[in-house]
Amino acid sequence: MFRKEMMDIRWRVLVFFVVFSFLLVGTIALRPFIGELLGASSKELAQLPDFLKNIVGDLTVLNRMEADDEFYLLSQWQGKNMGQFLPLCVLLLVFPLFSREEEKKTLYFLLARFSRQEIYWKKILASFSAVFALLFVFTIAAPASMNLAGYNVGFQYSFLILLQQVLASWFFFGFFVFLSVVFRDQIKPVLWGILFALALPMASLYPPLSWMNPYPYLLGTSVLQTGRIDGVYSMGMIVFGTALIVAASIIFEKKEF
Repeated sequence: MFRKEMMDIRWRVLVFFVVFSFLLVGTIALRPFIGELLGASSKELAQLPDFLKNIVGDLTVLNRMEADDEFYLLSQWQGKNMGQFLPLCVLLLVFPLFSREEEKKTLYFLLARFSRQEIYWKKILASFSAVFALLFVFTIAAPASMNLAGYNVGFQYSFLILLQQVLASWFFFGFFVFLSVVFRDQIKPVLWGILFALALPMASLYPPLSWMNPYPYLLGTSVLQTGRIDGVYSMGMIVFGTALIVAASIIFEKKEF
């Protein structure tokens, strides 16, 4: 059962492997050009009148990105190029887990051989293992590749952001699994998943609800700013993700096929 699930998602995993590889190469290749561009921009912005500086915002981020190779990598790779694709990556790996089996009537063959709980948890294990593997590989590959390219980059903060991204992915994973169990076709989980991923950032427009936007956490903002993970938000990701996974398992166990 586990092997079957891994075979089912292998091509989607390969697509994201190729996409992330190209993004990583581009991120590293652009480093010298971005450094020069930021250097010129920061000097020009520093000469602006004070009221314009207030509009532009804090220039220390630009200065730090210009001078600090590790900050550049963290902010542009895990904090941008890879990080922003994670919800989409999780959605495309998860949405067919149960809805496709039900839509194509192949779930009945599985139910004839395995218990519902075995089907459910092995699908969960296989799909989240794929998500974790992609995250881990490209978290390691980014600083390693930067060092091979001649830059001085450490691994410590990459691992801290990795932890947050794994937990944030677990939250998205739980919601998308829930959709895949609830709906009987493949289109609705995708549409609702995209709507959910796009709607969450809108919570930041209303400050009292800004905590509902998980993207700053997903992109490692707290690690970049303080050098530490956000413990409270991490617990929230674990609790909400696990609650959705358990709720989906109960629905799957009682659902009529």
